[in-house]
Amino acid sequence: MKIIDEQEPFQDWEKEVECNGVGWRQGDKVPCGSKLIIDRDDLKLRKWFKYPDSEGVNYGFICPNCNCFTEIPTDELDKNLRKLAVEWRDNC
Repeated sequence: MKIIDEQEPFQDWEKEVECNGVGWRQGDKVPCGSKLIIDRDDLKLRKWFKYPDSEGVNYGFICPNCNCFTEIPTDELDKNLRKLAVEWRDNC
């Protein structure tokens, strides 16, 4: 078999979202309410830890207008798409 046109996984994935800051504290930033269309390159993950033994991951996006993180529920994202998310950290 020979590949003649290799496609990036989820290259056409898009989602309409709103910047609302749901799912994460924003520090001194305020979610702006912008409506956006994000693609797979906008998908971020944020790891969290709670003492003593609780940890997890939130998936979402960073608003280009106010720099707030808004969570996208995990069940709305294909597991293979979640693997493409890039880890994001801030100082909040």
